[in-house]
Amino acid sequence: MMETLISESDFELVKKFIFERSGIDLPITKRAMVSARLAKRLRHYQLETFADYINIVSAKENSQERLILTDLLTTNETYFFREKAHF
Repeated sequence: MMETLISESDFELVKKFIFERSGIDLPITKRAMVSARLAKRLRHYQLETFADYINIVSAKENSQERLILTDLLTTNETYFFREKAHF
């Protein structure tokens, strides 16, 4: 199944949302990544647009979903905890 690319306006909503809450500034080059990573959450909630998903995560009572969103849009690198000898 081919995923629909997030619209420019929905990407801007996601970009603004994640920046305001985490300081992460998503460049337009991450648009496909955002689509791919959030598509599962749209299916989970049976939503048609990414804007609908942002409405859900914006609700005060949905703190757990905000954590899920942040986890989906971040890549946690741990290389600085590893010893060079292991590589």
